[in-house]
Order: sequence, then structure tokens, then C-alpha cells
Amino acid sequence: MRTNGRIWITAICAVMVLGAATPDWEVRYYQAKQLQEQGKYAEAERLYGEVVAGMPEKDSAAWERRVWNNLGAIRFAQGRLKEAEELFRKAAALEVSPAEARFRPDRAAAMGNLAVVLGLEGRFAEAESVQRQALALLEQEFGGQSPKLASGLLTLAELKRARGEYRYAEELNREVAARLERHSLDRSEAYARALNNLAATLAAQGRYDEVEVVARRALAVGTEHLGPGHSLVAVARAHVAEAAMMRGRAQESELLFHQAIRELEAARPAAPWALASTLNNLAQLYRSTGRFEEAEPLYRRALELWNQILGPDHPDVAKGLRNLGQLFAQQGKLRGAEKLFRQALGILERSVGTNHPEHAAVLGDLVRTLRVQGRRTEAEHVVKGYVAP
Repeated sequence: MRTNGRIWITAICAVMVLGAATPDWEVRYYQAKQLQEQGKYAEAERLYGEVVAGMPEKDSAAWERRVWNNLGAIRFAQGRLKEAEELFRKAAALEVSPAEARFRPDRAAAMGNLAVVLGLEGRFAEAESVQRQALALLEQEFGGQSPKLASGLLTLAELKRARGEYRYAEELNREVAARLERHSLDRSEAYARALNNLAATLAAQGRYDEVEVVARRALAVGTEHLGPGHSLVAVARAHVAEAAMMRGRAQESELLFHQAIRELEAARPAAPWALASTLNNLAQLYRSTGRFEEAEPLYRRALELWNQILGPDHPDVAKGLRNLGQLFAQQGKLRGAEKLFRQALGILERSVGTNHPEHAAVLGDLVRTLRVQGRRTEAEHVVKGYVAP
């Protein structure tokens, strides 16, 4: 599994201008937002509830949208994707009237967050449709070339990458990075994210010389401008580690992977999918150097995280199963490997279809495993037309 640079949820931040006349419910909103940013989710949820109870009817739609969205962001940070999806849907469903055009970005943020969750759940077509609607709202407000579209465009690029449309994703990531540079925003979180996403897309195409250059740039930008505890810094370091591994620098790669894992375990905002990918990639390193006993628990921990966060039918789960199956095959556990490859194929067929590049790769693994067992006729039948169990 490639290290994941992709998913970042947007909390809606109204401009804070407080004074003696500021109503109590609005003060509580900003207090809740501060608690949310500090990771004090239970206290934040309590205050958000007081906001909803105290707000006047005339202000309710705009502020409810903000509250539902931010509560969804809390659920997302806790890995509770179904609950996050429900809350983001509530926020996105609150339409913006012509008189409330200034709230289009808030609704677009909620729709973008919904698209993120749908993508993580493997519902890529629906996610892309929702994300394009969010981008249309932002274009109405800011114009098609505004840097304020960057986050939404990066989410679209990641959805394309997840579907195996690597060239499209690469071009879009490069376009966003160039747009941010033109607006002197090459020290921003969005710029670091664009570089990380580009590194992930290049890695998916096996272009590791380029991965390392881009990832080191992302690491430098993130470390200097976001701080060492930020998720994007850890993700960038994991990309550098993966590039070092694929370019034959095993010792350096191992050290970088361990550092990235420590950072991801403590990072804000939380990025559990990136932690799973990094654990998986460290396991890949151990497997490639014959350290099978160290690799297996890492593969299993990554799979547990992916199942917990993404559900059992996500392509990342399929990739994790494939990698564990390859480990079993190297150890001569051919029946166990075969079972894992078949499970992975079933997931891929249900989630992304048989035309995805990963499906062909897993199919090849299964065919080789059958042939090694002397089951050549069965292997030929698989080649001619595999049907998932």
C-alpha cells in the first residue's frame, strides 16, 4: 500500500469578532471550536449542543451547518465514519439561498468532507459527484482560478488516484501546487498537502526518484511552516522512507519509517489511515529483507486499522490482504496465501471493478500461487475469467 497523503477534513471556522453584545450561544460556538482543536472532543460536543439549543431561528441554518460539520469532523477524527457521514450529510443538505451567498463556502466545506468520507468508504463515484458539486459552489463564490479551490481540487485528485486514474490525479496535483505558488501560498498547509498527494500519485506509478524529490520538499515545507507535530510532516517523512526503501537504502528507510510511525501515533490532525499505510510499508521493508516474523504483526495491525476505519470492502483492505498473502507465499504457506488473494479480489471487484490496476496484480498473485501448487488447469481457468467467490 502506498503511503497515504490524501484525506484532510475541513472544520468550518466563522470569523471570531466577540464583544459585549455577542450572544452566549455564539461565544459557546467559539469555545467549542477551540476545545475541538485541542482534541477535547467530549467538552466540545457538549458546548456545540448548547449552541444548537440557544441559537435564534433566524440564524439557525448557517450556524447549524457549522455545528453539524464540526461534529462530523470530531467523529471523523475518532474513526467513526458512518456517524461522520450522517453529520456531514445534515450539514450539506442545508441549502444556501441567494440572500445567503456568503455561506456557500461553508456548505462546500461540508460537501467536501462528505466526499472525503465516501471516498474512504470506497464509494468513489458518489464521492466524486459530491466533490464536483462542492467545487461548483466555490467557483460561484470565488471564480475558477482562486486558490480557495485548492483543498477541494486536491480531494478530487485523491479520489481519481484511488480509482487508478493516476495521470489525471498527477496533473491535478501539479496544477494545484502551481496555483498556490502563483499566489505566494507555497508555505501553506494546502501546498504541503498538494506535494504529499503528488508523491503518493508518483509512488503508485513506481516513479520513486521523483517521489523522493517531491516528498523531501513536502517535508521541508511542513517542518518549517506547520511544525513537527503535524500529520502532513509525518506523511511526508513516510513518503521519503518509502522512496528510500524502493531505491535500496533499507537501513535509512527503516529509521524513517519508525520516526514517521511515532509522529503519526501522536499527530494532529489525526491520520489513522496514513498510520496504517506506514505500518504496512515498514512490513514490506521487513518482508523484502527476509525479516518475516517482524513483518507479519505489522501487516496485521495495518489491516486491523483499515478494517476499523474504512470497513471490510475498501481497496486499502484488499491491498493489505494481498501483502499479507505475499508474505505467506514466501514462507510456503500457499493455502493461506491463496485464501487471502481470493478475498482481496472479491473486495476489489465490489469496490473498484476488474479494470483497476490492483485487480490485475492480485489476479497474477493468485495464478502464480496455484501454479506453484501444481494446479495448472485451475490457474488457466482463473486467467480466462475469474469470478470472485
